[in-house]
Amino acid sequence: MKQILIVFLLLIFISCSRSNLHSKQENNQDVYDFHIMYSYKGVQMDSSDWRLKQLNPNNLYIFLESYFKNDTIYIKDDKHVIADNLVVTTEPSQGVAESFIVEKIADINHLTLKVNSSPKVSFEIARKDFFIIGIRRGIREHKKEITVVFYKKAPVYD
Repeated sequence: MKQILIVFLLLIFISCSRSNLHSKQENNQDVYDFHIMYSYKGVQMDSSDWRLKQLNPNNLYIFLESYFKNDTIYIKDDKHVIADNLVVTTEPSQGVAESFIVEKIADINHLTLKVNSSPKVSFEIARKDFFIIGIRRGIREHKKEITVVFYKKAPVYD
């Protein structure tokens, strides 16, 4: 009887240790405030601009924009990984760190995004006519903020 009690207490101790370890791992994840902005106007090109005419509205264009500095990015659509553990830094002269073209926006319903060690965040591609997405990191390094912008028209990067 005494041996059974010891084994039982040992199992409880091991279980509590694993649970505590798991919660410590979760606490080590980066926590970001994610903001989704649909129908963002911003500074845009005129519809006659040659750059807009080069974009195919059947594709999804993803731009990693401002203030990334050695950040690790993961992006996935419904079926494919677009970027996996990609380290990006925004080029100050262009305002863009990286860009991706995903064909057949009609087949994409959701995107999943992860920045550094944050949990993965999924969001809906609600309107297929907003086929340009900008992903921005917060301006201040101590403030962890990610904004996902669905552009109505192609943005201009100076």
